[in-house]
Amino acid sequence: MGIAALTARIFHRSLHDHWDEAEGWLALGATARESTVLRAREAVREALIPSIDQTRTTGLVVLPGAFVGAIFGGLSPFEAGRFQIVVLAAIIAAGSITAVLVVRGLGDVRTRPQAMR
Repeated sequence: MGIAALTARIFHRSLHDHWDEAEGWLALGATARESTVLRAREAVREALIPSIDQTRTTGLVVLPGAFVGAIFGGLSPFEAGRFQIVVLAAIIAAGSITAVLVVRGLGDVRTRPQAMR
């Protein structure tokens, strides 16, 4: 949910700040979605940064619950580590899909968004 909200917020703010560029694309005959594709990519990339940073530090600072649970469940530390990597990859994949679906839903913009307060 955090990735979805962050993606929408970044996309909205970026599109408001760079509306002249999007409007230029629209004036040249691009579709509404084509005119916002650069802002959408930027929003997806920036919204995933916190999750990627959290994934990068997992295991160095804290022992994740899935890892500890797998060890208590009888798995070897190697298998538990492999299980944790699969969990973290699934979280990043789900976040990526969510971010892309959010900008896909918001990308058909024909008028300048209002400034956020």
